[in-house]
Amino acid sequence: MKSITFLLLSALVFLQANGQRLPNVQQIGVKLPANVKIDGKATEWNDQMQAYNTTSDISYTMANNNELLYLVIQAKDVNIINTIFGYGFELAIHRGGRKDEKDKIAVTYPLNPNQWANTFRKTDVSGDTAVSAATERMNTNNSKITKLKKLIVSGIPGMDTISVYNDAGILAACQFDIKGVYTVEMAIPLKLLGLKRDSESTFTYHMALTGYVAPKITTVMDMQGNKLPMTPEAEQGIAELNARIYARNPRTDFWGEYTLAK
Repeated sequence: MKSITFLLLSALVFLQANGQRLPNVQQIGVKLPANVKIDGKATEWNDQMQAYNTTSDISYTMANNNELLYLVIQAKDVNIINTIFGYGFELAIHRGGRKDEKDKIAVTYPLNPNQWANTFRKTDVSGDTAVSAATERMNTNNSKITKLKKLIVSGIPGMDTISVYNDAGILAACQFDIKGVYTVEMAIPLKLLGLKRDSESTFTYHMALTGYVAPKITTVMDMQGNKLPMTPEAEQGIAELNARIYARNPRTDFWGEYTLAK
């Protein structure tokens, strides 16, 4: 009995250690690999991230070289995937280390023009582990995101909604892998952020899954498109629907600090 108890306790300690292996927020600056490609794949990192944030349920690595600030995030839960896919992920940089909006430069990606279309089910990201089935599932998922070619930039004069194929050097891509993991990559030129690697710049960053924001509805319509009065029952129904959508796609966010790697 004692030996069984010891084995169970050892297994528990092992599981706890593995669950706590990654910090909640990245703690060190990381040098960007020379072979990195912004293609929605994390192969350069062997799918090993620097942190796992429990609030947003994403793993991530922030890195840099002389020219770029880079971020890769990964999500496995289908609700988190749908939140990012449908409503976007925002990376905001606060150069002065402050959390005020006037110092904010942000990139939001992907920009999905139809948040209700092509969402993913649990069976779309997990299921039959046979290579042929997993490959087919991956290809089907990736076919849904091929048209996500826009991102939003704020805090940089002259930029707003731009293509991922832009002249500013801001890069972004996303893909599913064969395991059903959703990866998003971004890269922003340091000069656009007002940062220089040789000055060992430290800045505050803010990451957010922007999530569902309930629209303001003042009228309702029937199936023929005729306007109906906004009754208390209709208001309650809309509120309940918004609550259900938000429960699946909530806004989550967290803060951290990063010092550019030499």
